[in-house]
Amino acid sequence: MKAVTKSWRGGWFSGPAARTGTTGTTVNPIFQLTGHTAIALVMNHNHRFRTFAENGFGYVGMCAGCRTINVAFQNSLFCLTLDQFEAFVEMMKNRIAMRPINTTHGKELMLPTPMPNYFLLFSDDDLTNLCALLTEATPILEAERILNLSQRLN
Repeated sequence: MKAVTKSWRGGWFSGPAARTGTTGTTVNPIFQLTGHTAIALVMNHNHRFRTFAENGFGYVGMCAGCRTINVAFQNSLFCLTLDQFEAFVEMMKNRIAMRPINTTHGKELMLPTPMPNYFLLFSDDDLTNLCALLTEATPILEAERILNLSQRLN
């Protein structure tokens, strides 16, 4: 079971539960909040997954069926479209919307999420490791974007 959230900037978190009619997908949303942020717990989601980058902190890959990009880092999973991935990379590399915060555990950058009172915390090392994953996956995903555009034009 995994949580999928859709909200912020046209879908900062999104996934197959946000779409209906995806072929080859069994999606059973069992919980959903209404309003600005929707959360669905998804079960029985089986797709072919391609991993583009991986290290000891996480991975970046794409579900071949629904074309959702998964960026897993530590205990977080970001499910993005190709367009959202590009914005996510820019946000992480340039620390867009992150605010400094004093903590006792070294995680001193706070990123607000679409949910009230829920923030992501990063240390400089966290962002370095996350950006390394994103940088490694970016050329492959850019090629995916070009192929996708080419297929739509034909």
